[in-house]
Amino acid sequence: MKKLAYTLALAIASNLTCAIAADKVAATTEKAAATVEKTVDKAAAPAKKAVEKVVAPADKAVDKAAAPADKAATTEAKSGVRKPTGNVGKFWDALNWDDLSADEKKLWGVLGWNGRLWGAETGAPASESAVWDKLSKEEQEAATALGYDKKSWNKEE
Repeated sequence: MKKLAYTLALAIASNLTCAIAADKVAATTEKAAATVEKTVDKAAAPAKKAVEKVVAPADKAVDKAAAPADKAATTEAKSGVRKPTGNVGKFWDALNWDDLSADEKKLWGVLGWNGRLWGAETGAPASESAVWDKLSKEEQEAATALGYDKKSWNKEE
């Protein structure tokens, strides 16, 4: 029994020593990894600055060159009101809310539409089922700006 107790005590002491050693190895490894990371960052800093000196002016030049085209495309696509040809209702039905310009969204907003309702199968605003004469003057003006008249509006019922 003494021998068993001695063996057990020796095993516990051995495991404890191993655990302490493993913790020291882990701490040393973490410290070494941090040192290596700092060294790499320090060594790479001059190269990173050199690349930034070359890339930054090139990026600015590309942005400057693209700015007029971007502005024109944004202005063209996102302002003004298109004039529908053919069936006015089909023209507008073929578009997604995001395809509409800011001006078109404002006009449709006067008629009660918004992005949530535009593509939905249910929940149309009251103007959708109203005949032309029941629309307010403001709604009639918005509908007219979108290409509708009394005849085309009433056909949409």
